[in-house]
Amino acid sequence: MVALTVTYRDPGEPMAGREIINQVLDATPEMYWQCSREEAASRIFEAAEDIERVEIEARDESGRLVGYLTAGDDDDPNVGPSLGIQHLYVLPEYRGTIGVKLISAAVDVARKANYQIVGYTRRKGEGRFELRYMRVSKGVPCEEIKEGGSESSRPGKHRRTR
Repeated sequence: MVALTVTYRDPGEPMAGREIINQVLDATPEMYWQCSREEAASRIFEAAEDIERVEIEARDESGRLVGYLTAGDDDDPNVGPSLGIQHLYVLPEYRGTIGVKLISAAVDVARKANYQIVGYTRRKGEGRFELRYMRVSKGVPCEEIKEGGSESSRPGKHRRTR
């Protein structure tokens, strides 16, 4: 069994993803095409840890981190204010339902904070990403509204209330 935990973090607080950054980098070599693995990890940490954000962690019975999602306020150039998912990673042996649960939890966070849209990038292969948006409806499952492109939503300041 895997348990999800939603935590609001302030700038400067370490991100949960530090625990599995080596697995993240093993799975996404494009993150260090232009720099060392250490520099890529540092860039990931800085982008997340410099902002107020929500982190959703998935941990197994032993407490091991098996997946995480980091999201923050985003003034997306395509759709305007949204909850932008910066990072989402699930260990290979937990993929499938855990990723869906992490995104569903992010949509719940967005709904409670009165966001109308959740934006994220979906990795399609090495160096290939797809930009996606989902509408957030009150009490209704999320609905995907747009896909395509190759830009990721940039980090912003997460709004706890709007």
